[in-house]
Amino acid sequence: MNSAFPLDLDLDNSLVLDGSCEFSVNADRVVVRVGAIRNLRGIENLSGSLAVELWALHHPLDRVEPEGQPGAKRVAATTIGEISGQHFVPDCRYDLLFEQPLPGAWQMSLLLREWNGHGYTTRSVVYFPVPFQVDVGLPETKATEADTKAKVEAKAKPGVPPTVPAAKASSPAESAELAESAAKTAGKKSKASVVPGAPVNLNTATVDEIASLKGVSPKLAKEIVATRPHKDIKRLVEVKGIGEKLLRAIRPLITLD
Repeated sequence: MNSAFPLDLDLDNSLVLDGSCEFSVNADRVVVRVGAIRNLRGIENLSGSLAVELWALHHPLDRVEPEGQPGAKRVAATTIGEISGQHFVPDCRYDLLFEQPLPGAWQMSLLLREWNGHGYTTRSVVYFPVPFQVDVGLPETKATEADTKAKVEAKAKPGVPPTVPAAKASSPAESAELAESAAKTAGKKSKASVVPGAPVNLNTATVDEIASLKGVSPKLAKEIVATRPHKDIKRLVEVKGIGEKLLRAIRPLITLD
């Protein structure tokens, strides 16, 4: 079994990546799957905005935050909104832009991070112990299923209330309904309803979310953010870097509302 490394970091384990976690790389795209993302805090708690990030490291994290660790590179990321205490989002799947690291053997790690008002704090980490190999002269690197899977068990610390029973959604729409229902129970509307495959709102999405659109580079994503608000999709061609061909390609995948 390709199990996760034990965690030896100062994490509170109140927000966790649960169940089977895996990633699959194909050229400049990566699909990240997580069994469930859980908020084990009290029912009145609403998490900060959460992000799922895939990092390439030379060795497992020796500190809670990856920034500043020599050689660490964030290769994919997306924000997923907020989750109410004692609730979760099941069957998560994210199709993201993949920034391939330099040639070599890389320790891949999946991080769940929470916005604290000034930056992101790491709350949960999953390690993929089999190295991800990037060879010289091979622009398209694919990781095998055995290389990219890890099963993790979320264990609450003493004093942390148990999570609600998991429910498997049969579709992304049902997953969104489950998250919204959970938020209403807590008396607050959860923003953890970013459904994989839903249109990307160019007026509210992050640079990473916009860059996850096929054909949109990080540089172009920053330009789109810098020229907001956008009121007419047809006028997006006025943004430097967006032509008629690209606009036609991403038109079904975006919204301004």
